Amino acid sequence: MSGDFLRGAIAMGFAIAALFFLRYWRESRDRLFAWFALAFFVLALTRTLLVFAHEDHETAVLPYLVRLLAFLIFLGAILDKNLSAFRSPAGGRARPPSGATTSNAGSPPGYSAIAAPEDGRAPSEGRRHA
Repeated sequence: MSGDFLRGAIAMGFAIAALFFLRYWRESRDRLFAWFALAFFVLALTRTLLVFAHEDHETAVLPYLVRLLAFLIFLGAILDKNLSAFRSPAGGRARPPSGATTSNAGSPPGYSAIAAPEDGRAPSEGRRHA
């Protein structure tokens, strides 16, 4: 009985992680978050089905194959993200949306870049303190 409770709690944790990654994907449209959401959803589904399965969990092969699929999704998402830096003309950096005027358009929410002077110099370049 307590094993089923723990499996349910683990499934809930995986489902919550999937929902967080789904929210991050909706905000950023970064494929990495969509793939992570899918992988965590697969892990949650596996744990949920194990609660209702009536066979011995130690000898069942299918749950391990489904977990392997989820971890392969994680691996594929990470490889896709890292290899996209080589394929992208921006060098892996996200392009700012059209019409964006801020220098930190591709940055995460809450991130604020230090504004550079209008003449294009670095903040401390060519300045004298009086």
